[in-house]
Amino acid sequence: AAARVLPPLPDAVVSPCSEAECLALCRAAAKLGVGLVPLGGGTSVTLATRTPGKLERPVVSVSTRKLAGLLWVDRGNLLASVQSGCTGRELERLLGEAGGEAG
Repeated sequence: AAARVLPPLPDAVVSPCSEAECLALCRAAAKLGVGLVPLGGGTSVTLATRTPGKLERPVVSVSTRKLAGLLWVDRGNLLASVQSGCTGRELERLLGEAGGEAG
């Protein structure tokens, strides 16, 4: 059987718990020349875990799964702000608890 060739994978995965940790991570990555690939809710809908083709520097996947909160709801304008780790299912639940709904 033919050998299976895997796509480039990140060198590490990190999971910040706050905006401050994200900022510190970005600053450290910039200083060290490390590429960051964001990963939201982890559902693979956007194929975010894929890294760029040929890697010439270390790449770290940044899971924002722990950042999944509903920040605010503006019912008058039908707007909400949600952190990037929130899945669609969680969004529906959070909006329901706030008296709203998505789409």
